Amino acid sequence: MSMISSDTRIPIVSIDIDGSYASGGSGALKYKRIVISNMLDTGLRWNSSAGVKAVGPYLVSSKETMAADAGSGSIADWMGRFLFLNDKSVETYVVYMKDAAAAVVATAQIAISGSSPAVATVLSVWIFGIKVSCAVPASSSATTIAAALAAAITATPGIPCTASAATGTITLTMRNKGAFGNNMGDVRVQYDDSEKVPAGLTVTITQFTNGAGNPNVADAIALLPKEWYQVWNTPYADSANMAAIDTELELRFGPAYMIDGLHIIGYPGSLSDLVTYGDSLNSKHHIVIESHKIPSGAVAVSAAATGVVSREAQIDPARPFQSLALLGILPPRFEERFDPISEDNTLLWHGIATTQAVVDKVNIQRLITTYRLNGLGAQDISYLDATRRFTLMYLRFSIRNRFATKYPRHKLAKDGTNFGPDQRVITPSMAMGEVVDLFSDWEKKGLVENFDQFKKTLFVEKVEGQDRLNLVCYPDLIDQFIVMGMSLRFLLGGL
Repeated sequence: MSMISSDTRIPIVSIDIDGSYASGGSGALKYKRIVISNMLDTGLRWNSSAGVKAVGPYLVSSKETMAADAGSGSIADWMGRFLFLNDKSVETYVVYMKDAAAAVVATAQIAISGSSPAVATVLSVWIFGIKVSCAVPASSSATTIAAALAAAITATPGIPCTASAATGTITLTMRNKGAFGNNMGDVRVQYDDSEKVPAGLTVTITQFTNGAGNPNVADAIALLPKEWYQVWNTPYADSANMAAIDTELELRFGPAYMIDGLHIIGYPGSLSDLVTYGDSLNSKHHIVIESHKIPSGAVAVSAAATGVVSREAQIDPARPFQSLALLGILPPRFEERFDPISEDNTLLWHGIATTQAVVDKVNIQRLITTYRLNGLGAQDISYLDATRRFTLMYLRFSIRNRFATKYPRHKLAKDGTNFGPDQRVITPSMAMGEVVDLFSDWEKKGLVENFDQFKKTLFVEKVEGQDRLNLVCYPDLIDQFIVMGMSLRFLLGGL
């Protein structure tokens, strides 16, 4: 019906355009991701004021922007490399943090010793999966070789550590201070079987260690508006920061805000290290992805996964993430990999998401949250797979979007009320019809199944004396094709 006033007397043909019935589908959920990471004082976003611990969030569109914002070689620059290598389509926001005042820097050493090489050659080392080489002239001393290699490391663009040499030993120092420096990756020689340490030389590696004191992520969270960031990424694996992120995401998950998200973080270490860390958590908001013996390191793995997961979940939240490649991530050597049956399966039972090396790439094997136990301590798979969380995000969004679009300023009446066709009124039956229609849309998108059960168990009521409509539904989320069992019973000569 036209909304022109009834007391109009001038000649006019009035045609009102009403878009409230145009949104027949469940709507598209546009993803945003948030990265929280450390900057350097060389970055454009650095604020020299003593009281400023974090700045942002800033919209960024490339790794070059993050490098300029945070400073070349910062942890944020490092994360931006892998994030944008894996996806450039999802809107990305960054909060940049200063190092904690009492933080301790992580360091590593490369000690070169032995006799001088008889012929000119090349020495290569791998730092966080980046190959750095230097020429080794004949008869070079260990001190000369170390100085040349340190210079080559320093000249490598964007590498998140500095190098200095003294009497044959190179000291690598992270550019940012903090415990995350211990998780940046490893230092090694001879990653490739074709590489050889020059005859007569010995290279001894001491891995990055002693980093301590991450910034307080609460300072970054305080800057975030109550807007929807579906995927979060930080390098802070310490218990205090993980708890702070969990608390914030639980608040956003609740019915007051309904802007939930999943936090992706990488974690290195042995099987027992990872099991212990997984057992220390029990959250539907955290995804901890293992980076065992991956030279690129836990921080790079989590940034790459953030790119891949946010892209794919926006396209189809219910589709498994298995076999998706993490571009730019160097795989562990064959002899260093976890056994895919016994060890990877153990990790999955302890809330750790797993990776899988395939030829020269690292793929996501299975993406799960750390949620394992309900409030009574019993095993609970409700939020096990990340796809369930992303699917539930979409279902809740689509219901809210449908009613906010089609019934923004409506009155609420009982079924059977005889109101006119031009009245903006909704009834329980109309609401039920909308939800049933939404289920059909979800089913076509491959998100849910069992329509008859859903319709039979759907409950809608108008609360007497209140401006309130109650609705309860039981969508059966579609399952994932993770395991296939088969019995191959061969015959000789027929049955």
